[in-house]
Amino acid sequence: MINVKNVIEKMSVALSKEQLALLEAVLQAEEKFVGTNEELIHNFIESKRYENCSERTIAQYERESVRFCEWFGKSVCDANKRDIEAYIAFYRSSHDISDISLNNMRRYISAFFNYLENEDIIA
Repeated sequence: MINVKNVIEKMSVALSKEQLALLEAVLQAEEKFVGTNEELIHNFIESKRYENCSERTIAQYERESVRFCEWFGKSVCDANKRDIEAYIAFYRSSHDISDISLNNMRRYISAFFNYLENEDIIA
């Protein structure tokens, strides 16, 4: 998914204001709306129910996905590998968490992002 604002910013050196406005309108019209973080998490959790995961496991998937999204503070579609690594480092430094629990957290977050990638929501 493209970031329209970044494209417009980069193209501002080569295009007039009118051309930039037209480009922005076209990009926004073409941009696929994928939903809010809450909707994406809901769809992810439903996919885990479809896979017959236990309710306890599903609750953990949801908890970790929500925590990441709250920490990130913007659309999860804008997150990249560095953001995820920064979150894990932040969480580790701010919580007394064992290596096993940290690895489980990584696994749950990774599953969420794999779902988003498999659904062609993120690259």
